[in-house]
This record gives sequence, structure tokens and C-alpha cells, in this order.
Amino acid sequence: MVELALDERGRFMRLAVTGEPTLERFAAYFQALVSHPDFHPGLNALWDFRQFKMASVPTATLRRLAGFLQENRDMRRGARVAVVVDSDADFGVARMFEAIATDVPSHFRVFRSVEQARDWLTAVQAEA
Repeated sequence: MVELALDERGRFMRLAVTGEPTLERFAAYFQALVSHPDFHPGLNALWDFRQFKMASVPTATLRRLAGFLQENRDMRRGARVAVVVDSDADFGVARMFEAIATDVPSHFRVFRSVEQARDWLTAVQAEA
């Protein structure tokens, strides 16, 4: 399941994700994002994976997810993507995805707190 909400100033979409990590779920969550009435290409996103255990995602699924995002690159081109996890194992898997997804046209960073992620997303907008 995914809960979506635009931050109070419209600077980024926050997605709180739960459930079993599968490529199909990732694709469904992406579709929920791009179908949201407040979405526009390049909108920054904060993906909260604290209730979605990344450590159980096989490397093959991470590679397929990177391919899926590359195929849908026009929707995310130039976007900043902050991923929040709360365990060392999830952090490691999210960083592995960051290394795999070098062709995805968005800026991707992994954080251990929502506050750090939000600060990064909003600092980027303050610089623009």
C-alpha cells in the first residue's frame, strides 16, 4: 500500500510505502505517483520505506526496477528522489539500487530520517 501527500508548500510528494517488496508493487506505487492530480514531471519525491523492508528485495528485482524507471524516464527527468529507510540492511540495499540505477534521470539519495530527506529536498528548491 502507498499513501501519497503533497507537502504543505507543494515542493515534493511524500509516499509512505508498506507491503511486500515486489517489482509489481514498485510499478503500482510509481503509477500512483504519476496519476496523482498534483503530480507533474520532475516533481521531487520523498519515498518513506521505513515500513517496507528493502533488505528482502533481490538484486535481480533492483535491476528490473532500474530498467522500469529508465523506461519511464520522461516522468521523472530532473526530479530529486529522497529515500528514507531505518535499518542498516535497508540502507545498504537502497545504496546498492543507487549504484545500479545510474541511467535513471533523477537525483537519488538515501537517508535515515524523514527530516534529513525533507531538508535535502527543500534545500535544493531554495537553491533553484
